Amino acid sequence: MAATDTLIALFSRHNIDQPEVEALVYPLCNTDSVDILHQVYTWSVVGVDEIISQKYAISKKLSELVSLLSDLMVGFSPPGPASLEPSAFLHFLILIAQHQSPI
Repeated sequence: MAATDTLIALFSRHNIDQPEVEALVYPLCNTDSVDILHQVYTWSVVGVDEIISQKYAISKKLSELVSLLSDLMVGFSPPGPASLEPSAFLHFLILIAQHQSPI
C-alpha cells in the first residue's frame, strides 16, 4: 500500500513535465507493468460485504493511480509507438471503470 501511496503522490504533482512523464508514466503504461497492476487489482477486488478490508483499500488506491496515469497520458504529447503501446493500459482502464464495486 505504501508503494501505491508513493506513486499517487508522485503522479498527482502539478509541476510534472514531459521528460518526467516519458521516464515515469509511460513505462508504467506498457504491457508488462499493466499486467502486474492488473494482477494486483484482480486480487484486490472484493464484494460489498468486504469494503472495510485492506484489499478494498488497495483496490481504491489502484483505481486512483490508474486515473492519474490516464490523465498524464492525455495531458502531454503522445510518444511514438516504440515508446508506448497503450492498448493493454486502455483495456485495464476500461476493466476498472466497468467494475460494479463502490469505488
